[in-house]
Amino acid sequence: MPAEPIIQPVSPPWLRIRADHVLLVDDDPDLVAPFRMALRRIDPELVLDWETTEEGAVSAMEQRTYSAVISDYLLEEGDGIGVCRAAIELLAADSLAMISGHPIRAELDKLGGAPLGFLPKPFSQERLTRFLRRLLVH
Repeated sequence: MPAEPIIQPVSPPWLRIRADHVLLVDDDPDLVAPFRMALRRIDPELVLDWETTEEGAVSAMEQRTYSAVISDYLLEEGDGIGVCRAAIELLAADSLAMISGHPIRAELDKLGGAPLGFLPKPFSQERLTRFLRRLLVH
């Protein structure tokens, strides 16, 4: 197995990260690697946890504290609105984001004005990294 390339963080060391654990909820396994790579570039200490269903995400949030939760809008089981509602209720998370390949602006209103980032699919690695940095760094 080839060695994993060394990825240097591109954020200055003085930036403070809001979360050491980030939860990605998406049923597409091809998104896990780009998210891990982006998080490593922001801060190598960040840990990405991955769930594929709303139920799995709720279970993960009951067991661990996440300051950042990013969910796809359309999941095979459940939806991103339910994931974000659970994050608000269980974690009081203020770093929430939705990703989707579909226009969902009207659906986001169901969250009652909760602060929510949105990243439309498809996205480049560079755009994902910039998006996550804005979501995580305060």
